[in-house]
Amino acid sequence: MRFKMIGYGRLHYQAARSEEFVEWPAVGVALQKNYISVYLSASKKGAPLLESYSGTLGELRAGHNNFSFKAYEDLNVQRLASLFRKAEQIFDSDVRHCSLAHGGTKPLEPRLTDDRNG
Repeated sequence: MRFKMIGYGRLHYQAARSEEFVEWPAVGVALQKNYISVYLSASKKGAPLLESYSGTLGELRAGHNNFSFKAYEDLNVQRLASLFRKAEQIFDSDVRHCSLAHGGTKPLEPRLTDDRNG
């Protein structure tokens, strides 16, 4: 991965307009100049999982697969925990329900490696 972010899990997919395989985190957190962004690569019934939580997290702004906030105190921690629990269930049940926040193609070989153990 060529981005400066903390990531959990690894999604392997073929980049758009390329034959190169790229790694992207299942959940990523990036420090921006004025806020923190969280990227989530999970979908439910074909729609990004985050859409059903949008507007309830206390976020500054939200996209299809990402949201931003300025301070932890701004977040609805219970809703955020619910979102991450649901994402974990999706990843554990079937990695093919992952989508890519930046518009890449779906994984050719659905694999999710767990980085929790090093």
